[in-house]
Amino acid sequence: MSAEIQQSEQMLDWRASLSSLGQAPDAELAAWLECTGLLTMRLKHACAGGFRLQLLNGVSEPGLMIDDPAVRRVVLWCNDEPCVYAESCLSGDVLQRIPGLRRLGTDPLGETLQSYPGVSRGAFEFAVLEAPALPAPLSGLGGAPLWARRSAFDVGGAALTVAEVFLPAIAGYRA
Repeated sequence: MSAEIQQSEQMLDWRASLSSLGQAPDAELAAWLECTGLLTMRLKHACAGGFRLQLLNGVSEPGLMIDDPAVRRVVLWCNDEPCVYAESCLSGDVLQRIPGLRRLGTDPLGETLQSYPGVSRGAFEFAVLEAPALPAPLSGLGGAPLWARRSAFDVGGAALTVAEVFLPAIAGYRA
């Protein structure tokens, strides 16, 4: 990812509601963006057994949406189509409270977090990415604006930020 096209968290215009972005996603995409349950569980249901999580770590640059070196990068696939690119900030404070997160591998973060008492999720914020600099294998996607959301989880007083970009293929699946 070149520095010229990289967008960091500070460059994205995060807003508290979809309606405050000046444009609106279609109703089906809005349903995905505003889904408060576990995204991976909904994707698994929507793609009838064709779900997989691809771990993209090994990239040395800061994340697209989270400007931190402790970023976990994944792609959520449905039936061999990339549907969501996600980043999560697994800081030392979070890993100290839930050491098992060090060994997530291709296990979904949200499903793992739900098994720990006292973990709560904050409100969503939303952004539109006009020309995203997505990592491989997603770098060929683009054209139309992509919608993103982020939220912070409280993990015993430590913040764990998760940001997700909904890719064009998500349009083929019902939330």
